[in-house]
Amino acid sequence: MTTRFCPIIFSVIFCAHCILDAQNTGNRRFSNTFLGYDKNQSVISAVDSSLDQGDFNASLAENLKILYSSINDGQYLAAYDFTIDYLIQTRNLSQSTPLNISDDNLLGAVQAVTSVFLEESFALGVVDDSFHENTSRILLENFITDPSGQTSVDLSVSDRLNKFSSIYFNSINASDVNSTMEDGVSGFFQSALALYGNTNPNGIDFNQTDLNIGIESVSKLLNVESETMMFGGTDGFYNFDPEKTNFVNKAAFGITESFLDSYYSSNSSADSNLTENSVPFDLLTKSILKGVYSYADDIGSIQNKDFVLELLKSTTSGITEGSTTVFFSNTNLSESGQAIDLSEEISVSLSKNGILLVSEMSLDGIEYNDVAEAISFGTSMGARIMGDNMDDIMSLIDPKLTNPQNTRKLLSKALSSGSSHGSLVAIANIASVDPNVGWDEVKEVSSQSAKGSMIANVANVIYFGDEDELLPIINFSAQGATYGATKTLELNNVEKPQGLTEDLTVEVARASSNGSSFGATFSSVGLKNAKPITNENDVISTKATQAVAYGATIGSILGASVSGNGDPIVVKQASKQGVTEGSLIGSGFATDYQDTFFVDKDYEDMEIAAKQNMLSTINSMNSSASIEAMNSLATKKVKTSSRDMLLLIRKFNISPNTTNPATIYQRPSKNKSGDDLPFTDKFPAATPI
Repeated sequence: MTTRFCPIIFSVIFCAHCILDAQNTGNRRFSNTFLGYDKNQSVISAVDSSLDQGDFNASLAENLKILYSSINDGQYLAAYDFTIDYLIQTRNLSQSTPLNISDDNLLGAVQAVTSVFLEESFALGVVDDSFHENTSRILLENFITDPSGQTSVDLSVSDRLNKFSSIYFNSINASDVNSTMEDGVSGFFQSALALYGNTNPNGIDFNQTDLNIGIESVSKLLNVESETMMFGGTDGFYNFDPEKTNFVNKAAFGITESFLDSYYSSNSSADSNLTENSVPFDLLTKSILKGVYSYADDIGSIQNKDFVLELLKSTTSGITEGSTTVFFSNTNLSESGQAIDLSEEISVSLSKNGILLVSEMSLDGIEYNDVAEAISFGTSMGARIMGDNMDDIMSLIDPKLTNPQNTRKLLSKALSSGSSHGSLVAIANIASVDPNVGWDEVKEVSSQSAKGSMIANVANVIYFGDEDELLPIINFSAQGATYGATKTLELNNVEKPQGLTEDLTVEVARASSNGSSFGATFSSVGLKNAKPITNENDVISTKATQAVAYGATIGSILGASVSGNGDPIVVKQASKQGVTEGSLIGSGFATDYQDTFFVDKDYEDMEIAAKQNMLSTINSMNSSASIEAMNSLATKKVKTSSRDMLLLIRKFNISPNTTNPATIYQRPSKNKSGDDLPFTDKFPAATPI
């Protein structure tokens, strides 16, 4: 291809050439990590010859392909480092000329360079265990921790991470070497997180950016704020400012969106094969979470436990925000209901792999139950079932065919169900081989997974939704969490302790109901400033309890019927007991942040003014919901998916109270009293993350 040069561009190139030669003495560092390439003339020539009227043309990739194929492996990373830096310098020098290189053209050139570099690296066999981490670190440091890169594009650090995560994934994908995908995504994510530990050798004022560097230990048990970690809040109830991990969220979003776009963007019609089996969700979730855990190991997972959990929340939030955007922006997936099914599958994958990787990587100090809660919270929060994001997505779909309120209810249910099911599949599999993990750990995982989903869903609707959607969201979220938990067949693999008579599924029904009700009352009372301790007729706490009792009971019974475990009447009572415990403690704790209140108060002697109304509500809703659930169980097995329900909703313009799978149910000949509670022990409730 013939290249045209004008005098101005020639001058720019000449100046850039001279400046870089003057700077490159063998010690010039472009990224923080790697020395500059000592054979820079070849790179300069390859880049300069592709510059045409202020744009990098297609010859850039071909020129660099020839160059990279002839470099010895000892200089490979240095060559890439120099190439990225030279692109940045050339773009910056062009800003003072009429032929300014645009942000898009520069980033397109970076995409082309990275794709060629990875392709040639694989072909020459220079890829080792640290290759992807080193390559992605070069890319990020050139644009984020180098002053030249800081001014090269008009994007915040968070938006840069979003963009570069897409660039790196697409570069790996273009190389057509699938075996390296997991290492590539994991390495990139670990490099992104490593920005926290940047020593800032170039003296950049990061206070003028949205990157908050620095890592130091914090603990929610200590009443000590941390400016470095952006850790503080309500006295005695500290948390992290979301800005601390915003760029992590954006990186996860960018990778996820690019990953899923590669599967769905080309589909112009509804395809029955577009199911969970079509997309390797486990590849995506394992890759990103492995990057988080590798970084956690680097900084010390024990002393930085709270921050690791915060990273999990932010990361999984970014993943589901990206997945929701892709699924619901695809009209075919939305109209067919597949978007909801796929959302549930990705939440299963996140929770399952999040817990399994903790075990596989032997991550010290990180408890399975805390991981379950962090991931379920992030998953539901990231989907953003309320607010401008979802409204914008819904506007892309024919409003005549869409009921946003019902879609949001079904989505909240699907995400809660997926998180509960995935976390229990994982912990049950671990318990089957690890003698140190038993029923107690399974129950705690079940409770805190349900709690995380509920807190996020309630917060979403209170902050961004309509008032009349709060109770339906609580109902459906509870249905999903308890259904996903009690349907888990893997619970049968966990050895039963001696002396116990009930099935583990019954215990899980109590635990999941406990977590759902705790999350519902804690969030509703706390965020809406209710007064259940002093107000006998507190409407907020009573209504929240009503919704969660109904949903938890239905989900528990239907889920247990699918797994075939547990007497339905006992499951009903277990759910009732769990809701009672969780509702009273959650509503009380939301009005009093003292640890002693939470630890010392047994639900049976909770001094809450609204207690009697709440207990009456729980009893009534538990009975009504059990009848509804049993009526839903047909004489022959019928599996009703959320996709099918969504289609019925649209066809008949209905708003059902329940949308649940159904299966065979046989009424037992001997039922326990409806007033009996199956457990005498005190369930170990944990404070929310």
